[in-house]
Amino acid sequence: MLTEKSSRALETERLLNNRYTVKCLSYIAEKSEIKKTELLKFCNANALSNLLKDAEAAKLVEIREEKHPQTVYKITLTKKGETVVDMFKDIEDMMIGTDANGNKLDG
Repeated sequence: MLTEKSSRALETERLLNNRYTVKCLSYIAEKSEIKKTELLKFCNANALSNLLKDAEAAKLVEIREEKHPQTVYKITLTKKGETVVDMFKDIEDMMIGTDANGNKLDG
């Protein structure tokens, strides 16, 4: 019997299926804090809005609005987001055959 997915499960699935998720979250991790517009180098505005909405709902990022002459959105990773980025890095290392220290894995 098919069961309906919860809205949280759907948000998570959408986030994991988004081809920009790993690149954007990794970039945020690398810079610690960024302006939202910096992520436009990876994807268009519509895709970015959806990604950030899902990432914020999943508590992977915090988005802070700052009022200057213009509104600027500053984005940081949460601890949960940092953990997810570390997992992405671990998966990447396994795929290329090294551990986190660059040592070759058997297999």
